[in-house]
Amino acid sequence: MKTIQLSLKVADEITSINQLERYVDHLGQQIKRQLLANMLAQLRQSESQSDSTQSTCPD
Repeated sequence: MKTIQLSLKVADEITSINQLERYVDHLGQQIKRQLLANMLAQLRQSESQSDSTQSTCPD
C-alpha cells in the first residue's frame, strides 16, 4: 500500500457553501486525473520491466 500526501491551496475568496462545494469538486477532479496518470505510468513501467525479464528456462 502506498501513502500519498497532498498539500492544497484554498482560495480566500470562498464565501459560501456552494462556492466551497464547487471548489472542492474541482480539486477532487484534479487530484483524480493526476493520481490516475501517475499510477498508470507506474503500472506501464512495471509491465515493461516484467516483459523484459526472461520468463522461460534458457535450457
